[in-house]
Amino acid sequence: MLPAQRAPGLTSMVEDVVHFMVVPNSGGGWSVVESGFAKPLAEFAEADVAEKYALRLAESKVSWKVDVFDASGGLAATFNSEDDAMPKPDLSEGTDEAEGKRPTVESDSAHFNQDDGPA
Repeated sequence: MLPAQRAPGLTSMVEDVVHFMVVPNSGGGWSVVESGFAKPLAEFAEADVAEKYALRLAESKVSWKVDVFDASGGLAATFNSEDDAMPKPDLSEGTDEAEGKRPTVESDSAHFNQDDGPA
């Protein structure tokens, strides 16, 4: 439905479709991008982790679409909020694995926490 076709009282209740994409990036990893924004929202080493992130993010919106592209840039899958019959990957699998791949402050600053102090 186009904005001009919406009933005047319903305009504030209807959200435009938010479009996310999982695309290969120049570093050999995968980026999650939102249509209309130049910078990626997140980057991942593995495509399946990027896809799960994009779907979790999308499902926080009222109307959404996620396009997943393969390594060659071709469209591999499309998911959206309007088609409940469309198969979606199991988001419960790999959650711990995905979180385990995030850099931590402790790993980046471990050399500051040594008992013998700074040199």
